[in-house]
Amino acid sequence: MAFGKKQKPGGDDVGNYQFTNDEIDLLRECIMRTENYYRGLLLLKQDWNAEKNEQTIAIIKVKLNMIDRLQEKATYIGQSDYYKNMK
Repeated sequence: MAFGKKQKPGGDDVGNYQFTNDEIDLLRECIMRTENYYRGLLLLKQDWNAEKNEQTIAIIKVKLNMIDRLQEKATYIGQSDYYKNMK
């Protein structure tokens, strides 16, 4: 499955991929499920021996920040409200 790998003319840049609307919707759903996992893991680590898990908590927070930035990039004009408002 090529998964929307259509390079734009004029470069080998990694950011030159175009995705179909269905592929972006699928990405949004995967992002949401990953975010839910990390948010649950964060709650677990904060509630159970937070002092011992300081480094893990910091890493999880960085990953959640990365997910938030990725979600902003994975929207498009005309996207259904269901996928646009996923969080």
